Amino acid sequence: MKIRLLLFPLLTFYLLAISATSIHKNYATVSGKTRVSGHAPVASVNMKAKKLSFFKKIFLKIFVRKSKAADESKAGKLSSTSLFLGIASWALLLLGLAVPYVAIASIPVGIAAIITGSSALRQQTPKEGQAKTGRGLGIGVLITLGFLLIIAAIAVSAWSSSWN
Repeated sequence: MKIRLLLFPLLTFYLLAISATSIHKNYATVSGKTRVSGHAPVASVNMKAKKLSFFKKIFLKIFVRKSKAADESKAGKLSSTSLFLGIASWALLLLGLAVPYVAIASIPVGIAAIITGSSALRQQTPKEGQAKTGRGLGIGVLITLGFLLIIAAIAVSAWSSSWN
């Protein structure tokens, strides 16, 4: 990731340097005034499609199968992670009923369950049920926590108004 971030500015600088040095300027004097015009040379590229040989076709098919298998296994891991995070967020929420500040930890865990579940579904996981369940548990935790916070705010305001 760091290499990509480093390469982008270098590539941009390189392209700017090439474009700045490859523009041809033409100076023309017309009725005592000098006019400057420029144009950039454009190279024409002719590409021809070549027919793949037998071995290249086999290599291409093997490569495509391996890349699909890698994507499916990654999506399967994401769906399992989503289910685990969804269950963990509910466990943290229920534990937070006894220990007050632990419930706050269920917020990022629920958000992570939603993100991993959605990502697994976007990558067309074979474990679609796990991804949907994890995402649903994450959404449920956030809704329940919001509802509990609203109830707590109402209770605190009612309790504090009884002191007056």
